[in-house]
Amino acid sequence: MAAMVDTMVLIHACHLESNQPKDKAHQKTREYRLAQTLPRCKASSALLKSLEVIYVSAVTITEFYRTSYDVELEWLDQLGKRLKPISLSRPIAKHAAKLLRERGGGDSKVCPKCMNAPNENACGTCGRSLTRYHRIADAMVAATADNTSYITELYCYDGGILALAPFLRNCKVSEPPPFEEPKQKSLFRDL
Repeated sequence: MAAMVDTMVLIHACHLESNQPKDKAHQKTREYRLAQTLPRCKASSALLKSLEVIYVSAVTITEFYRTSYDVELEWLDQLGKRLKPISLSRPIAKHAAKLLRERGGGDSKVCPKCMNAPNENACGTCGRSLTRYHRIADAMVAATADNTSYITELYCYDGGILALAPFLRNCKVSEPPPFEEPKQKSLFRDL
């Protein structure tokens, strides 16, 4: 069976593997992000290298394009035929809506305007709540993985998708396995 990856897995791998940006401000931002997330970058890169085919949701591709610069888009193009976007469909949209209702505790507990539910968590970095559009994107990615018969695992770092994991029935959601540096052989024999 096959695995699917979310946007942050692509972004982390890209930070490690793509060419250095020409723009100084972008270079500093990327260096900062790389320093903050190096273990995730290494794990994401190793995961993508281990996959023969990299399945992603159409939403993931959109999010990647929205946040990327030229050198990152070049990196994405280099993945070529290994990168396989899965299109959205009516069954995926229906499943995403169902996931949002289940996650929110049912229709009666979800605000019809902002779509917040009583059990929503604020962002750990900035403290703000996610917008309804972000929650919809997370639900669409999760529903794509859960509704695609050949996808058995969705790798992600996204808290919104991880929160939907208990409501998925056909695929497992997990973070990429940690990257382990290859062990160096000792120059000396054990005596």
